[in-house]
Parts: sequence; C-alpha cells; structure tokens
Amino acid sequence: MLGGKASPLAQLIRNQYPVPNGFVITPEVPLSSENEILEAVNKQNSKLFAVRSSATIEDGQSKSYAGQFSSFLGIRKEDILEYTEKCRKSLNEKSAQMAVLVQEMIDADFSGVCFSMNPVTNDDSEIICESVQGLGELLVQGEITPSHFQIDKNSLQIKTQYIQAQQKILRLNPDGGTFTLNTKEPESIPLDTCFHELFKLVLEIEKFFKLPIDIEWAMKNNHVYILQARPITTIK
Repeated sequence: MLGGKASPLAQLIRNQYPVPNGFVITPEVPLSSENEILEAVNKQNSKLFAVRSSATIEDGQSKSYAGQFSSFLGIRKEDILEYTEKCRKSLNEKSAQMAVLVQEMIDADFSGVCFSMNPVTNDDSEIICESVQGLGELLVQGEITPSHFQIDKNSLQIKTQYIQAQQKILRLNPDGGTFTLNTKEPESIPLDTCFHELFKLVLEIEKFFKLPIDIEWAMKNNHVYILQARPITTIK
C-alpha cells in the first residue's frame, strides 16, 4: 500500500523518469521496526531527506487533499522515525491509511508546479507553469507569488510570462531543516534549457498516465526532478 502520492512516483521511477531516490514506509510497517527502516535510509546517498505524507485518499482523480497532511523537508537520517510518526498522526480519516514517502532531499535552485492543461480555463492546448527560486514550500503554502508562464502545448513556446521578484527564498540548511533568505533580486531563469526540458516532461507524463496532470518539480544544477504527479482535480 504505497498511498496516493508515492504510487504514481513509483510508476515513473520504473519507467526511468527523473524522480529523487527514496523508499516508502507502508502503513502496516510498525515504527518499532527501527532497524529495517534505518537500513533503507542508509542505502540512500543523501544526508537529508524529505518525509512526505502518502495517504490512501491523497492525490486522487476527484480530490487531492493537497496540504491537508504533514510533510517535512531537510530531515536528518537519525530523525526519520520521529517525522514518519508525525506524518502518520496528521491523518484523521478513519477509513484511510497513511504511507510515508522518504526521498533524498533536492536543494533546489528553482521549484514549482506545472499543469498539463490550463486548470482555470480548461484549455488543453496550454501548459501552465509556476516557478519560484529555492524550495517550493512557500509557493505550496501560498506565502509568495510565483513567476507564471503560459506555454503553447504544440510548439512548447512560451506565450506569456510574468517574472516575479521574490521577497524571500526558502533554502536547505546543510545541517538539517530549512531557512529563509530575504531578497528582491530575481535570479536568471534558464528558460531555453532546463525549463524547455521540464515542459517536454509534462507532456510525456500526461501521455504516460493518459489524463491531465499536475506536477510538482525541482531543478538543481540544470537537472529537472519530478517530486509529485497527480490528476488535475479542477477540470469541469
């Protein structure tokens, strides 16, 4: 039982899409199985991890439950069990179960979301992309305004763009956790390289799942990573 967040990522990994390495602690695994969990942690190449909820009711085709369960960034190996328990305790639905996704932490240069169709107008000839500098948690929480791009789906050319100077940027602390930088200077966005690759990935993943898709992504050192893939739930 991988849960709604981890299951699509597992499918993408099996088909060689760029998803951060990690593993899933399924609902039936007790946290008393400490050695088994730590063995899985020690197989990873990262010192810091994202510990994310993956409830069985999460990221479905009719409702996403986005932001309703706990996820944590920059978690040290020795704290994985503690934050796994916090993820599990964030589930209040008695009819559901909570798996926990543990992924190698990407210290992103840019992060954001992409929709394989316009979720506002339902225009399926457009890709919508929103981008922020650093980690994407401030965007997900609605604390900052992202740069916004409308992309023609056939040509992958940007039709309109609004570049937003951020007031603050969320960064990964090398010793664990995150910290916020105050800034007003926008960093140059690599639209001709990494972002073009991102747009291509959006189309490929939509084709793979055979439905309009909402993707969370990160970029680090000119590499694109898919952090989450779920159906767009606002289609009318």
